[in-house]
Amino acid sequence: MKSTVYEKILGVLIELKQSRPKCSMGRHLATALEPNTWSMTDTEVLDALERYKARLSMDVFNSESDIDKIINDGLHLDSILHEDEEDED
Repeated sequence: MKSTVYEKILGVLIELKQSRPKCSMGRHLATALEPNTWSMTDTEVLDALERYKARLSMDVFNSESDIDKIINDGLHLDSILHEDEEDED
């Protein structure tokens, strides 16, 4: 029996959970489906999830602490740049 689009969506979500167990389903869905979630057909949702999964497979996985450090460094970019200027003097 042929899988329905809905079942394929569930399969992609299961694969995402297996490949990225620390990421929540909400995070996967929000990232894959932004910004027009409500107007998407099931086929469009499946296509978006499959594209998202393909992008993830090419990305280098960063831990949550790595991401937090990147965000924190970005918030304090002025002080980092200032330190670099002092090092040059």
